[in-house]
Amino acid sequence: MNEQIAVILAPLEKAQITPDKPNALRRVLFEPIICWVIDACRNAGIEKICIATNCREDLIRTISDSSIEIATEENHLGTGCIPKSISGFLSRYEDADVAVLNGDTPFLDPKTIQDALSQHRSDKNAVTAITAYVSDCGHSPLNIDSKIMQSLQPNAESGTAHGPTELPTGNYWFTARDLLSLLSPDSNPCQEMRLSDAAAALLQNGKKAGAYTSANPDIIMRANSSRQLYKINETARMNKLFCLMEEGVEIPCTDGILIEKNVQVGMGTLLLPGTVLRGATVVGEHCTIGPDTLIADSTIGDNTSLNAVQCYRSTVGRDVTAGPFCHIRPNTVIHDGVHIGDFVELKNADIGAQTHIAHLSYVGDSDVGERVNFGCGVAVANYDGVHKYRCTIGNDAFIGCNTNLVAPVNIGSNGYTAAGSTITEDVPDEALAIARAKQVNKPGYNQLLRGKKQG
Repeated sequence: MNEQIAVILAPLEKAQITPDKPNALRRVLFEPIICWVIDACRNAGIEKICIATNCREDLIRTISDSSIEIATEENHLGTGCIPKSISGFLSRYEDADVAVLNGDTPFLDPKTIQDALSQHRSDKNAVTAITAYVSDCGHSPLNIDSKIMQSLQPNAESGTAHGPTELPTGNYWFTARDLLSLLSPDSNPCQEMRLSDAAAALLQNGKKAGAYTSANPDIIMRANSSRQLYKINETARMNKLFCLMEEGVEIPCTDGILIEKNVQVGMGTLLLPGTVLRGATVVGEHCTIGPDTLIADSTIGDNTSLNAVQCYRSTVGRDVTAGPFCHIRPNTVIHDGVHIGDFVELKNADIGAQTHIAHLSYVGDSDVGERVNFGCGVAVANYDGVHKYRCTIGNDAFIGCNTNLVAPVNIGSNGYTAAGSTITEDVPDEALAIARAKQVNKPGYNQLLRGKKQG
């Protein structure tokens, strides 16, 4: 069986949403559109990928790994054009089938890619165009090239005013050897060739061409304006939410809920308005997330409730409650049964099971044991202006209100700090530490002060 490879087109044109960035680098649900296309290729079994672009290579490299080749073209590379710069990539895989795909079609799915390849091979085509039926072609964001459909399906019905119309999606399967022949200097002295012209040229050369019709009408959508990009984002957002609903996630109101495509949410979890789930986030079962909660690249255990929380690159255990207005910064681990209250910030900390940090506290660079109680206003002073230091707090310790822990300092198991203390030395197990100035009362001072003000 022939190998399969892909060329993804990412042209920078004058008619862009922004003139300095290809539309393929615009973001849908926080991820560049071209990454959606790359994922679709890999999920379809295509590992050898080349991105053809005329923008700065470093822009592409920031969103692609080293296994992806980049073919740059200094001259203008228009939408639907194949640059000669891919000839080197194609020449190493002359016996392969090559998918030529637009980098700004986020809804191109693996099944469509695979099924189109199967038809391409079974029909022994030199070129197979991927098409889709669209009900509202007048508002389609795709630049339609009618020559493609006329050349590939001359007898096909174009649809009626009230019915769907079959349109090209701008994505193709070619035989690499045939495509290379079209890009040779003898047959094409220009630096690029339109896809529609390539299909027509192969037909004129006696090659066989055809079209595969996808069952997914969304693959026609491309972002040629900010308004169309909004529509694509809204389509992607609702597709993800509907998929989660089918998996048993409760979403009573979709307002303001944004969830990246690779996020996982367990059955029975309730997502409330304003919830944003990003990156490699995994949320367990029967949680309550939101309202107004952002979680990025974090793992959340079952039966956990996060209300108005921002959580980044951290792990939260089972049966945890946090918020409102709680900030969980990177590299924090919160174990089972912990309660994190309002206006609490955690950073690079390990919080033991059943610990309570009720409100208005900062715990950074600390290892906290189990069943520890933090009073209001506790702060870990972990930074001296040059270096950062860690604190260790043992099991069942009690940290009184407005305690400052000046790291590095250790609080033993069942250790106790008096309210208002600034702790600079270790506290042994079972000990009470009092580190505050002795109270002094000045009788009649306020009466004297009023007299001075009146005088």
